[in-house]
Amino acid sequence: MKRALATILLLLWVFFLAIPVTWAWQDARAFQRFDKDSSLQTDTAVERITQSIDTNRFRFAVVGDIQIGAPMIPLLLRACAEQNVEFIVQTGDFSARPRKGFFGLTLRYWDAADVDIPALFLAGNHDVRESSRDEVPSPIFESLFGSPKFEFSIGEHRFISVDNSMDAPSDIELVHLRETLDGVAGRKFVFMHAQPIAWRGSGTALHTGLYKSLVETLVETKADYVFTGNWHGYHVEERDGITYIINGHGGDFDNDSLLAPGNITVVDVNGEEVSIKRVEVPRTIWQFAESYYTNRMVADVGARIVYSITGKTIAFVITLSVFAAVWYLAFKAGRPNPAVVG
Repeated sequence: MKRALATILLLLWVFFLAIPVTWAWQDARAFQRFDKDSSLQTDTAVERITQSIDTNRFRFAVVGDIQIGAPMIPLLLRACAEQNVEFIVQTGDFSARPRKGFFGLTLRYWDAADVDIPALFLAGNHDVRESSRDEVPSPIFESLFGSPKFEFSIGEHRFISVDNSMDAPSDIELVHLRETLDGVAGRKFVFMHAQPIAWRGSGTALHTGLYKSLVETLVETKADYVFTGNWHGYHVEERDGITYIINGHGGDFDNDSLLAPGNITVVDVNGEEVSIKRVEVPRTIWQFAESYYTNRMVADVGARIVYSITGKTIAFVITLSVFAAVWYLAFKAGRPNPAVVG
């Protein structure tokens, strides 16, 4: 009985401490590597995209919120590779929280996919702030990815992002958006995190007023496509000549959709012709369980230990206590004392 208790205690230590700390340490190494190099920086990606793509025929993918669905990242990236896309735009909420542990987790899965496709990352609210009360964005996102704003052309087609991770764009930003899109002969692709429109069932009526000026600017400049994340679902709607594609279920999921598939929007551009399709990436019960475990135990608990002297001290004390208890239960408890025998 006592040896069974020792086994249970040891297994609990492995599950709740040893594995989380080991994986969090790997996450920390992934974070440090990407923080030091420039492979995921916006400028690097734009340079790769504009120098390598056929201006007449190309294909790209848009991936929505990842958040707690980090284990879906390798599947999403491999699906992008199977679709032969030439670059990826991730529309924000790459991380569940603006902490090194959570970014390290998603970066480790990104690296594990071993897919070399240029990617552009927009900032989402979960990437830059813990709560809506935060007025200053966390610096971690820009340290890893550079500016969340990009603009470039492929042939006559124009691509531009709008950063609304903290708030609706300012008047100055709207002027810049107008100047960038005015006079463009080709298609106009706009990317942002939060959707600027509301629709029946979206639960985002606030956006109707908050983004009124932005929508007016998009309509006046005759934007063709607007890609966003944020809303946890997949919605496509044409309004005022603009096609809105909202995908907040990249790898993320909600309590009422635990096994919802991940979603990729694949965009094929052939001259002036543009076709869009939704690609669903199935989620298994294993990816669901791994998502919860890695976010709760690895990115949170494990990372607090890895990045904190206090955390390391507490973990060391717990480990010593557990092994002392295991040794006692397995080898000492219940054995007769030789000094009193006979």
